[in-house]
Amino acid sequence: MYKAIADEIITWVFEEGNFAPMAKIKGKKKYSIVTDHLGTLILGYSDIGEKI
Repeated sequence: MYKAIADEIITWVFEEGNFAPMAKIKGKKKYSIVTDHLGTLILGYSDIGEKI
């Protein structure tokens, strides 16, 4: 049986009404996502504002 480990769980947060990603949460780490007008990923930032 597989047991999920909290640091391995990834949650994606999407803009309401479409599939453009806004954020990613992996364990205790949070990432903000900047997309273009089509919802394509352009930039990502860590929870302390570092570009990733």
